[in-house]
Amino acid sequence: MDYPVWWLGSCGGGLLIAVIATVHVFVAHFAVGGGLYLVLTEHFARARALPAVLAHVKKHARFFLLLTMVFGALTGVGIWFAIALLSPAATAILIHKFVFFFAAEWLAFAVEIAALLVYYYRFDQMSARDHLIAGWIYFAAAWASLFFIGGIVSFMLTPGDWLATGDVWDGFFNPSLWPSVALRTAMAMLLAGVFGFVTALRVKDARAREQLVRLCAVWAAAPFFAVLAAGVRYMESLPPGSRAMALGGNPEIAFYLKAFMLCGPAIAALAALLAVKSPGRARSALCLFIFVLGYAYIGSFEYVREAARRPYLIAGAVYSSGLEVARADAVKASGVLGASGWTRIKKIAEGNELQAGSEVFTRACLACHSLGGPMKDIVRLTDKYPRLGALAMLTGLGRVSGYMPPFPGTDVEKQALAAYLTDGLHGKKPPEPAFEPAALPVRLPVAQPEREYTLTAWSAQGLTFFSDADATFHLLAPGNTLRAMLIKRGDPPQVVGEGVELRYRLEPGSSDPAARLSYWKYAKSAGGWPLAPGAGAHGFGTAGTMAAATGEAAGSGIYQAASIPVSPYASPGGINPYPLVTVEARQAGSGELLAVTTAVLPASTEMGCKNCHGGPWRVDGAMGVSGETAGDIVSVHD
Repeated sequence: MDYPVWWLGSCGGGLLIAVIATVHVFVAHFAVGGGLYLVLTEHFARARALPAVLAHVKKHARFFLLLTMVFGALTGVGIWFAIALLSPAATAILIHKFVFFFAAEWLAFAVEIAALLVYYYRFDQMSARDHLIAGWIYFAAAWASLFFIGGIVSFMLTPGDWLATGDVWDGFFNPSLWPSVALRTAMAMLLAGVFGFVTALRVKDARAREQLVRLCAVWAAAPFFAVLAAGVRYMESLPPGSRAMALGGNPEIAFYLKAFMLCGPAIAALAALLAVKSPGRARSALCLFIFVLGYAYIGSFEYVREAARRPYLIAGAVYSSGLEVARADAVKASGVLGASGWTRIKKIAEGNELQAGSEVFTRACLACHSLGGPMKDIVRLTDKYPRLGALAMLTGLGRVSGYMPPFPGTDVEKQALAAYLTDGLHGKKPPEPAFEPAALPVRLPVAQPEREYTLTAWSAQGLTFFSDADATFHLLAPGNTLRAMLIKRGDPPQVVGEGVELRYRLEPGSSDPAARLSYWKYAKSAGGWPLAPGAGAHGFGTAGTMAAATGEAAGSGIYQAASIPVSPYASPGGINPYPLVTVEARQAGSGELLAVTTAVLPASTEMGCKNCHGGPWRVDGAMGVSGETAGDIVSVHD
């Protein structure tokens, strides 16, 4: 709230950081693992007197220097540029709290530069012993850089006791520091082998080339098992909420988690395959594929790690929107527009609702979402919402959508943002026309005071509701319970509970619910047992004989037919949410009609899921969960 916003539009949503950061992290891990690869391969070449392999080490050192020191340094500066503009509040906290550790890392980086320059430019002008010492100094400094940056990055996910103490040492030596460093070290070793293939396949000496390819295969394959062990320990070090988020608490993480889990073993297997002699072109193509897998490996890991922090940039301290948790209540009271010094609109009034909503979006949402871009495109994500649905979604932030921070502003600002996300981004949508039900027949029970018996009947549940998207998911069965009581007139009147039969039947048009509902097709998967079309879960159909009530109504003289299958869809067409049922009381044995009445068994599929999940009503523009709506429900909630 204290900083201006860098407006990126379609390039927002973290795209800039994602591109710069994944490239830099890919190269930075190679800068660590590749340093060890250089010095150990030099040891190997000198110990076995292999001049062709030693010549490869020098060429690889040149490739290593240009990639890590020049290109890697540029992308490192790019990261600072991007995060300082996109997440200034979190960046300021990191700089102020960890300035000592950043200084230590910069010192380690300076040692890296000096040692690598000496290692390459004095390759043939130093004694073997001194040259190897320079290589070891480089690797030690590179690993120190990984350690210092690893502590700061892991702090953002698991700040540990720092949240309570504010002590920088508690923040740096946080619960996931050592597992994180171990995991990154193992991944750095693996990537050293991946990058090693790039130059090893270009060695002209056939014998040396085969030795180096096999050596790189070991580097690319063997560390995978260390990555696996360190990865398990790393996941164990995360708090339950972050662990659940990383393992799929956020739907969009699932793809990247699968990619990470598949890329590692794929690299190991293909590296072993590359070690087998094969035509040069096939090897080059396989090398390129392994290189792409290596980038996907580190990129997917970084995405999952970043996503595990949500809804925070610094867990428990700074929300992903850049708002500090400690200030959240104050900002909610004053409003986003009032708390920021960089908004053009300070108060929402008639006529400026959409402009105000745009300002709120810029302050509260733009840090994560783009406008029409490839990442977290808010235009695509909100296309399904009417204004009421957008408002419900914003209200559920931080609760229903736990991977997003709570809405930071006032209720008025929330309404303005909902208007902007719907009318502002998608154009004003005409209101949905109200459903005009067809006139339904009215059949009131006729009073028959001359009869000896009177019969009353009612729905035990009132309105029953259920989903009708059984091909996608199941929510309740189409059943309503009918109850009835027969009373013999007299002084006093008597409840008749024996010697009679109470029969019921749904009226025509409601007597074949299976004609327009698919529930019975999926009944076995939904309820665990198959049902004949039109049969209820308790054995009662659309017509039959009622039984004495059980449970709390046992012995009361009440008769009951549980879960009679009723549908709001009339057959063969139309809508009738008030199906009529006729109930008759007859003398047992003789079948003499004692009394008759009618009752309503209301049923509805008019659940407003589409307000948040998009799609139309399934039937006649009035009710029912459409396949489009059901698919989005499963996608979002399952």
